Amino acid sequence: AVFGVSYVQIWYDKQVKKDPDFEVEVEDERNVQIKYRAGYLVCGVDMFLFSAATSLLQYVATEYQVQAIVFWGFGNLGRVGWSELGMAAVMILLPVPFALKLSWDLNALLAGEETASSLGVNVRRLRIGGILAASLMAAGAICFTGVIGFIGLVAPHIARLALGAEHRFLIPGAALFGASLVTFSDLLARNICPPQIIPIGILTSFLGVPFFFWLLMRKGQNHA
Repeated sequence: AVFGVSYVQIWYDKQVKKDPDFEVEVEDERNVQIKYRAGYLVCGVDMFLFSAATSLLQYVATEYQVQAIVFWGFGNLGRVGWSELGMAAVMILLPVPFALKLSWDLNALLAGEETASSLGVNVRRLRIGGILAASLMAAGAICFTGVIGFIGLVAPHIARLALGAEHRFLIPGAALFGASLVTFSDLLARNICPPQIIPIGILTSFLGVPFFFWLLMRKGQNHA
């Protein structure tokens, strides 16, 4: 999926130079909106492509493999051992020094692309590098545990509310909040109706959706 997203970004950068309709729309110095338009369509096509690839794997797989794929989609920590944990830790921790090194560039990007470029930030390289690093970390987090939804959406917002927008503190803070949410959700999933264990991905979705709606309503009230 990272190659699809990176392709969209490269394609968009080229279109900005060709078509003024793709230009950045600046409302004020601290609020920059980028209109992807056709870029959204390309992202949707990529999503359908990888969804079709997953369906193809299920179609050609054996009954046991299909069961494993479906169970992986629920999200569960029960099948993760020390060897899997070591491999996941390498994939997750490897991009962290890169992200912390670019914390100042990320702070500058909060003021908008034009402001960041005027401060010497290579916005295109920063965005593509950030996508690659985030994709590697996300792949390491879910490759053995399965899809655990809303952690990547909820934890950064909680960290931003608690620590502010300074990326030197926001990046490790989001990681700590995310790990705490996963641990709390796993404990809750094991103790709601023992001896049955609810898949953690299902539980985090039930917990994450109300929080995300509350966050959207809170932002709407702040802009009103």
